Amino acid sequence: IIAQVRHVLFSGKLKPGDYLGTEASLSQSFGVSRMATRDAVRALHASGVIEARRGNGGGIRIAHGDPDRFADALAIQLKLVGVSVKEIVDAHVTIETAAAELAATRATDADLEKLRQNFNDLRASVKNKDLAGYIDHLLAFHLTLAQASHNRALSTLLQGYFSVLEDFYRGRASHAVGLRVVRHVGKILQALKDRDREQT
Repeated sequence: IIAQVRHVLFSGKLKPGDYLGTEASLSQSFGVSRMATRDAVRALHASGVIEARRGNGGGIRIAHGDPDRFADALAIQLKLVGVSVKEIVDAHVTIETAAAELAATRATDADLEKLRQNFNDLRASVKNKDLAGYIDHLLAFHLTLAQASHNRALSTLLQGYFSVLEDFYRGRASHAVGLRVVRHVGKILQALKDRDREQT
């Protein structure tokens, strides 16, 4: 059941919201016991593939995607697998470079305004030596930049990376580092305004 549901999902034959049936109808369709079907439904639900509801209008449907859930699951698995912070930082830099290049041509005026506000908040927090605020606004800038790429795969990956890296960055925050970061982020923002992919 699990393999076949995944297969039809990835082949494009099913989409979010499509009705699969009930436990009873799935048991009959697959020729397996209700217990086996229930175990399969639990596994599919746990992995976010399906939604199961009871009562009138209930049944089993293909779930709607949740980027936040994906980002959280990615962060958890990176920790459980034992991927090092250095590896994640490398991935962060690589992915964000691609996102920034896309944002240079795809960012809307609203995206640029939000980035400008993130930058102003970042600069103010560094000036006031507010290290906690500095990290908050830096992460906000990075996430807004990823979203300005208008590529959900990239922005979701980066969101997952930041969940792992946040404590790392907070533990290394300093006023001196903040001053360098403000200069760097300012250059990125200007490159985005100039629509200059090479300088991002």
